[in-house]
Amino acid sequence: MAARRDGAPAHCQIGGARGEPCADPAEVKLADSWGDTVWGCLTHADETLVNARGAFLATEDGTGLAAYLTARRTRPDEAAVAG
Repeated sequence: MAARRDGAPAHCQIGGARGEPCADPAEVKLADSWGDTVWGCLTHADETLVNARGAFLATEDGTGLAAYLTARRTRPDEAAVAG
């Protein structure tokens, strides 16, 4: 599924522990709160999630931060009441 999306590389960008490249397909996207992202195979993504503090799975399911902020902007009348 990830390979069909625009922007996903063909291969894992994480690679092995000693910097060796990984030829496995990129299947999931990881991110951190600083906005850094990387595509990885399931094996290297799992290892990264366990060992990299603050790393999380990035999704494009429409319920992320952009959808939340859009919903807030479409209800200006409620904001006046809440304050």
